[in-house]
Amino acid sequence: MHFQLFRLLICVCIISWEAMPATVLAQVDNTGAALAEEPLTWQGILGEKDITESSGLARSSLFADAFWTMNDSGNGTDLFLFDSKGKSLARCELKGARNIDWEAMSVWQSNGQRFIVVADTGDNLRQRTEYRIYFAKEPGVKADQKDLYKKKLSAVGVKFQFSGGAMNCEAMGIPPGSNDVYFVEKQFAETKVTHRPAIFRLQLPAAELAAKLSLKRKHRAGRLPELYHALKVAEFPVYGVTGMAFSPDGNRAIIRNYLEMHLFDRLAVPGVGDNGKPEAWADVFKNRKPVVLPMPLQHQGEAICFSQDSQSVYVTSEKSRQPIWRINLDGLQRQMANDK
Repeated sequence: MHFQLFRLLICVCIISWEAMPATVLAQVDNTGAALAEEPLTWQGILGEKDITESSGLARSSLFADAFWTMNDSGNGTDLFLFDSKGKSLARCELKGARNIDWEAMSVWQSNGQRFIVVADTGDNLRQRTEYRIYFAKEPGVKADQKDLYKKKLSAVGVKFQFSGGAMNCEAMGIPPGSNDVYFVEKQFAETKVTHRPAIFRLQLPAAELAAKLSLKRKHRAGRLPELYHALKVAEFPVYGVTGMAFSPDGNRAIIRNYLEMHLFDRLAVPGVGDNGKPEAWADVFKNRKPVVLPMPLQHQGEAICFSQDSQSVYVTSEKSRQPIWRINLDGLQRQMANDK
């Protein structure tokens, strides 16, 4: 199927989505493994009524097919865990955090500990003088738990500034095995900002974070006192960036806007050891051109994350009861080649 027609069909589905009865939605067949190689698979819908602005997405480090999301500005500090079909599994309040404009999520593993990371980095008017990312231990939700898991999570905040002043960043990701956080600036061509969108890297104070997060719960909440700095490492020639993710195998990065996603496959540097040494991500973003792939049309698509096998991505959208899509990256590229 040609992707112009494909997008038109998706658009028709989206326009009529909220008018579709829940009983009809429940009858949509999701065959899972049989569709694993399909470029696009409808997984389900976000069933939690309070998820109205799914602005960030992070795959749980505990389950292969469960994901964390949150609402952005104007909402509370709850984090929501759901399975790949949209069923709610957990709802956790992030204590010690403030939702000025939450825009992105990730997971970070350090010294055997698993953390949920939330980026409070939205700034449409470019008026903020400081930004924060919050860290909280991922709770031990059980896969077979019958009731909705609820817990208050103690958050530790890291405050920082972007080099160059106030920035509006809605995309954030942390490469596996790294203490670097990457951000991609969001701007539009019609704004008065004249520079190209930037990619920033913030080096996490891992030792300080580990010490703070290891404290007992009542002493853990708060923030590190230092002010850190995210430095510009590259430019990105695409406007309106809303999401970013790194693959679990550490070899892929994806950056999305409302209509497209941009896939980077990292190469090994020949001549260094038997298998070579992976490129530094800052060099990848600076020197390489990504593969541009189409997205299904969404109401306001801002969230993206990789599947556990690093072969697919999941995407959600703002607004209530939105579809969850799984996009097989290699299958999509083959389909595009066949359509030429």
